[in-house]
This record gives sequence, C-alpha cells and structure tokens, in this order.
Amino acid sequence: MLSRTELERYFSAEKQIGMIFIVFSVLAIAVAAYLYFVRQTDLLKGFAIPVLLLGILFLTQGRTLHGRADGLRASNLEAFDAKSGDIREKELPRIKKVLDDIAGYRLIEIGLFAAAALLTFYLRNKRPELNFWYGLTLSIAITAICSHGLNFMVKKQARDYAQKVESFVEVK
Repeated sequence: MLSRTELERYFSAEKQIGMIFIVFSVLAIAVAAYLYFVRQTDLLKGFAIPVLLLGILFLTQGRTLHGRADGLRASNLEAFDAKSGDIREKELPRIKKVLDDIAGYRLIEIGLFAAAALLTFYLRNKRPELNFWYGLTLSIAITAICSHGLNFMVKKQARDYAQKVESFVEVK
C-alpha cells in the first residue's frame, strides 16, 4: 500500500538515480574525450564515439530525473494528503508510461547489443584499416550492456512503486 513514506522514498531514490546517471555520464564523456583526443588510434577513436553519445544521453536523462524529482514528490504528497484523484489521474499514467518507455529502451539495447556483437565478431582480426569500425561496434556492444544494466535498476524501482500506486488507487 502506498504511504507518505513510500512516496518520499521513491522520489528520493529517483533523485539519487538521476545523480548516478549524471556521474556516469560525466565519466563517460571524459573517457571518450581522452580516448579520442589523447590516445588517437583508429580503434580507440571508434570506441570513443558511442561512449560520448551514451554520456550525452545519460546526462540529459540524469538531469531530467534529478531535476523533476522534488516537484513530483511535492505534488504527489499534496495529492496524497488531500486524497484527491491526482494520483489516479496523473501519477498512475505517468509511471505506466515510464515503465513502457523502459521496456522500449531495453528492446533497443538488446537489439543494439546483438547487432554490435555480431559485427564485432565479424570485424575482429580483419585488416588494420577496419580498426575504427571494430572499436565502434565493440563500444556499442559494451555501452548497450551498461545502459541495459542501469535501466534494469530503474525498472525495478519503478515497477515496485507502480504496484504500490495501483494498490492505492484500487483501495480509494
């Protein structure tokens, strides 16, 4: 059953996950810049591009999660205290959309991993002029796994929260 404490806990965790995404993305962007500009081999330049893109994507996602958590927490606590229908009308559809989005991201990540793994396997030990593409596909495979792991963490938290919101809405 949903309680004030559960609401506080969920949005506190969402804010922390946003910060984890931000830290991870800053590290990814720094690693990508180092690999691309300092190491400067074709393999590492290819490896750096997906890492940079993932870093930018996670920075955006982390800032969104972190930035909106306090506002959502406050509005949901207010709706909970007032026993208004806002939780049913706004929060339940929002959290269901979050779960649907995560499911879509996970399918994309699995597809990217499979395609990149096959291409990486194909490109390994090929001609040296293909090192850029080998690094690129290897990096896509690795970043897809990392992204999948982070989204798994987010999905578990969101699924548990969604079940509590649904049970609260059913009781009302």
